[in-house]
Amino acid sequence: MNSKARILIVDDQKSARETLQALLLKENYDLVFAENGSEALEKAQKQPPDLILLDVMMPDMDGFEVCQRLRSDYSLGEIPVIMVTALDDNRSRMKGIEAGADDFVTKPYDRTELRIRIRTIVRLDRYRKLLAERANYEQLVELSPEGIMIVDMHEIIRLVNSQIVRMLGISTKDDIIERRISTLNEFENRELLLLSHQRIINGIIGNPLFEVSIIRVGGDNIPVEVCCGPFTYMGKPAAQFVMRDITERKRAEEVEREAETLKRVDRFRKELLSDISHELRTPLAGIKGYTTLLLSYGDKLANEKKSESLISIDYCTNRLLELVDNLLDISRFESGTMNLDRKQYDIKYVLHEAVKEAKTACTSHTIQLAKVESGTVSIDMKRIQQVIGNLIGNAIKYSAEGTEIFITGEKIGAEFIVSVSDEGMGIPEDKLDKVFDKLYRIDQKQTGAPGLGLGLAICKQIIGAHGGQIWARSKVGEGSTFYFTIPLESSGKED
Repeated sequence: MNSKARILIVDDQKSARETLQALLLKENYDLVFAENGSEALEKAQKQPPDLILLDVMMPDMDGFEVCQRLRSDYSLGEIPVIMVTALDDNRSRMKGIEAGADDFVTKPYDRTELRIRIRTIVRLDRYRKLLAERANYEQLVELSPEGIMIVDMHEIIRLVNSQIVRMLGISTKDDIIERRISTLNEFENRELLLLSHQRIINGIIGNPLFEVSIIRVGGDNIPVEVCCGPFTYMGKPAAQFVMRDITERKRAEEVEREAETLKRVDRFRKELLSDISHELRTPLAGIKGYTTLLLSYGDKLANEKKSESLISIDYCTNRLLELVDNLLDISRFESGTMNLDRKQYDIKYVLHEAVKEAKTACTSHTIQLAKVESGTVSIDMKRIQQVIGNLIGNAIKYSAEGTEIFITGEKIGAEFIVSVSDEGMGIPEDKLDKVFDKLYRIDQKQTGAPGLGLGLAICKQIIGAHGGQIWARSKVGEGSTFYFTIPLESSGKED
């Protein structure tokens, strides 16, 4: 609404128009003039004024008729009209009132009194318009399917609709009107409302869309999407919050997520079955072949050949056991049934034991415990040794015979970090994040390394269950280093 009131002065005498102009010049009004009734109606139609000062005695169309036409026009009917005339008889006054005039001023008029009358009528008309606008807005607000809340610059709630009442589960609007938004315990994260309100009042345009949860009377929660922005309420700055119940949308999103999960599980199952059939067939074929050889030709084979066959059977059997163990582990983690038997250990001892076991099983590589500090950790030792064994096994699998594998362990802040480095083929940078995914394997045609691609995925699950992190760094052609962290116990955090 324009702050400068527009006043239309209608008089057929130029001197009368100039007198009123001089009278109102310092009042900061937007003054418009008309010489007759027809011109007055035309100008009022083009741009409705806030007040009309209307002379009664004019040729062609007098002030009474002009006023009657104004009142019969829907768009102009509520414009305040002050009739200014030399007629001072009671009959003329009554005729002016019947025509729809709001006030009647007799010439010669008191200048001060006329200024006050004009000022009062303009102010009252503005207030009437504000009330009308408010009533119209409140009607629209009430009919809105969204919850609407108006909060003034002092954080006080001035207006809500019935939808807000239903969302909150309260009895009436009076339960929330006049409250400060800082006291709205019904909103689980009301600090977002407070922050948005402050930014809006201070003229800062931030994120107008966010989500909150409403804790309804009775205990159930409703997820709500909030859209907020600046608003003028009763002529003063305020903030408007429009709230939409997104319960159904969240349910639909959950159904979509579950459907996507089922798709992923189905894809994983199919890929796993395909890979399992291939990976199991290889050691089973070896066991079958060597067993058949021993059964068919055992009495004819040299002892050395028999020993080689038994070693191969033992290797294939261990490979089968490893595959089965990995499948069981990944199944336990997927179902949430993996339990950790945590106890306190010196991580230096754990690393020594794991490396000792790896050295016993591997003669093709040099495995070195390069640098290890002491530190107390609460772990499932069997599972952490499984992680170290998997990382060393991967280093052996993807590096040439005769190369070295280095293991280090040191305290950094409140964590113990372990690294396993090799001098192997390395991993391309764009594949580093994928190596911990289930069933992901470096191109087997390139490496010739067997496996289901579950080892590193299991390592990630085990380390995550211990509250740690695992990652890799690599350079193609130079080798890879795998790192994992474990939180230190309080007694082991001192450097």
